[in-house]
Amino acid sequence: MTAKMAIPEQPVNPNSETCHPEITSEVLTKEKKQPWVQLISTLIETIETLSDHLNNRVTNTKQIFIAVAWIIAALTSLKLSLAVLNAINTIPFLGLFLEIIGIAYVSWFICRYLLSAANRQDLALQVKSFKEQIFGTIS
Repeated sequence: MTAKMAIPEQPVNPNSETCHPEITSEVLTKEKKQPWVQLISTLIETIETLSDHLNNRVTNTKQIFIAVAWIIAALTSLKLSLAVLNAINTIPFLGLFLEIIGIAYVSWFICRYLLSAANRQDLALQVKSFKEQIFGTIS
């Protein structure tokens, strides 16, 4: 018995002209001269240019899109809030009851914080502390 040695195959490069001898650079240049090939290549270049232009435009105006989205969200939430308030007002006595609660709370706030000077100063310190928490220390 004789042992057969396997010969490793050479890797095939699809870009080389030796891979497909029938396709030569002469044939490729002849194909590029055909009008449909030129039309397709022009169309592909135009689409790539348009894609790059749109990509640059979107990245440059991303902040505008975010601002518009925030405005739309704010308007939507305002409309929803008005619809809820309108629905509450259609329920008998509920609107009147909520008005009485509001008047009672405002009266309590005035008596608690605004009538005496010491309480006004305490309220001013609380507001200043809250501003510093939100906006940071102001120098």
